[in-house]
Formats: sequence, C-alpha cells, structure tokens
Amino acid sequence: MHDLNNESPWQATLAPGYSHKREQLAVVIIKAGYAIDIETGALTPLKKKPAIEAADQHEGEPLKSALIAAGECRPPKVGGEFYILGATLTPPDRDTTAAEVSISLTHSNGRKFDKTIRVIGKRQWQGTWMLPTISKPEPLTPITLGYENAYGGHDPAPSPKEKHPIYLANYAGKGYLADAKSCTGIELPQLEIAPFINRPSDRPQPAGFGPVPVFWQPRRAEQGTPDLEAAQRGACPYGPDAQACMHNSAPLDQRFPNPWQGGETLTLTNILAGMQYGKTIRITLPRIAPQLIVEDKGVAKQLTCVCDTFWIDAKKNQLFMIYRAVYPMRAAYPDNGCIIVRDAQATTSAYQ
Repeated sequence: MHDLNNESPWQATLAPGYSHKREQLAVVIIKAGYAIDIETGALTPLKKKPAIEAADQHEGEPLKSALIAAGECRPPKVGGEFYILGATLTPPDRDTTAAEVSISLTHSNGRKFDKTIRVIGKRQWQGTWMLPTISKPEPLTPITLGYENAYGGHDPAPSPKEKHPIYLANYAGKGYLADAKSCTGIELPQLEIAPFINRPSDRPQPAGFGPVPVFWQPRRAEQGTPDLEAAQRGACPYGPDAQACMHNSAPLDQRFPNPWQGGETLTLTNILAGMQYGKTIRITLPRIAPQLIVEDKGVAKQLTCVCDTFWIDAKKNQLFMIYRAVYPMRAAYPDNGCIIVRDAQATTSAYQ
C-alpha cells in the first residue's frame, strides 16, 4: 500500500479492508484523543497520541465475555455512532438499592437522544415458573456498567432439545432462561432499560453503552452468511448478503443516520470516574479538520474524511474521535505513492 506521512497532531494509520460489497479497500484511520475535565467538561488534547486498536479485545473468554476494546482498523461505518467503555457506578450510600445512569446527546439541529440505565441491587427469582416473584434487591455495591451485568448469558440448566442455550444478543450477561420453567434462585440482571423485566420469559434488549462483539446479535445478522471457501484462500470472507452497517459496532440505539460534525453536546450523569453521585457534566464534541492528500506520480488528490465514531473511556475520563476515509485498494499500489495527513485548521495546503 501507499506510505503514510502523518503531519497532523493525531494518530493515523493505513489498513486494508473489505466493504459489505466485498470491494477490497485501503482505509485511512485517524484517531484524536482528549482528556475530560470532570469539573467543567472541557476537553484537552492528550499529550501522547492514542493507539489505534487493531482488533476487538474481550475481557476474558470470547464466548463468555464482553469487549474491553473495539477494533478500529475497519472500513467506514454507516452514519455516526458512539459507545462507552469502563464505566462503574459507585452508589451514594450503603442503603441504596437502585440508581440510574444516563447520557443525552443534542445534535446541531436540536434533535435530542436520551438513554437511561437503571442499576439495581442483586435479586433472584422466587416461586414456581407459573407464579414467579422477584426478591427485594440487596443494597448496591460498586458495579461495572458492562454487559456482564445486563440481561443475557448462558442458561444454567438448558433442555437437551434447546437450540439456543445462549442469549444471542449478550453472551456475557445473567438471567437468561431458555424455557423459563425453572427459575427459582436464578439471579436477575442488575442493569435494565425500560421496559423492565416482569416475567422469566421476558427477552429484553441488554442494557449497556458498550460496543457489541461481531458474533452477538444484531451484528451477527448484519455480517450475513460468511464465505468460508473465500476465507480459506485469503479472499474476502463476507457473503453477498452482508449489510452496509456490518462495520458498525455500537448498540442499535446508539447509531445515527449522519456522521459527527463536531459541536454536538453530551450530558453525562453517574458515568465518569471520580464524579460525585448525581452530578451532571456537559461535553461538546470538538470540531477538527483532518485533511487527506493522496500523492501519486506527481498528481495530488484530496480524500473525503468523516468522523463516524466517538467513544468514551469512562475509567480514564478520555474521549476519542475516529475519522475514516477510503479508496480502492487497486489504487494503493502505484510506485512512489503516499497518503499525507494534515490538520487543515493549522496548515494551508498547497493543494487547495
């Protein structure tokens, strides 16, 4: 592929990839990182350029754990999305049995998105499957806001005929019962979004802000039927039914029709580390202007670059913006070609 000449203050890399149409692509990924001031919401560029994640990373065994990092070396996503990793709730006192964490997002056109997760102390199902009740919640202790505490997981006693002993939307969670006929003593999830669980047979959407692994639903369906023969010979592994959104990794309700422009406002409650319980913080997404130039045999061409992802590391109180651009791989191999990454706000390009 072309050489990459990064003259910007951000991290950048060039990686191969495939579109959902099985087109081989050269993908430019740019990552900007910021420290979040939990008192004011101000963003300060990180002194050290953040690493670009090569692939998904699971907390433990992939079939039983959620992601602690989402791969970033992938083609552009559809629209814009966000996710949050590393969030932990510390209850305000020892007697608290339920609390809420929330995020709202206000777009430049005034449209607003809100998401609230209810966090509950440990509970169990009681009684028979015909007359089940939920025990009173125990007092909350500090709890991670990851999918391991949301609805899902493995049925502890699946029927031999059960086709789905795992909840396909969340392999890592708790509370899933395949047939719901034996529920006594089964622990309920501690993270819920409305509508809340009332019966053992309920199948709610897992509550979480984090990215979804590729083999969980809905991403599992978005990948389509894999082309195993092509994969074995090193070609594109995607089948003809792969969907355009196959590279998106956020939950469905955290995906939006358009890329991020900068200027959008986030309001976070009980999510960032070190913040007093109940305190709200507002963050405005930065406006930056990556400029990408393809130089080949003395000819320069500018690539369109968009921000399709931002995410928050709630443990380190950092925010990251991911920009991507793409062009056909067949155009990435000419002699003496290169990609130049610049900050258009800081430098006047000779090619404009």
